[in-house]
Amino acid sequence: MVDTYPPALKTMENLGDLLQLVGRPEEAQEYYLRTEGGVRLVYGSERIEV
Repeated sequence: MVDTYPPALKTMENLGDLLQLVGRPEEAQEYYLRTEGGVRLVYGSERIEV
């Protein structure tokens, strides 16, 4: 599943960064939240990635 594949999570984070840069913070937030959820599933809540 894409939501738990680390390279895909990084890509989603990068998309959030891009959307933030082009002035679309609401859409960026969606990517950041989705990424955070996937990172928590993969690494757990105690890891620095979260």
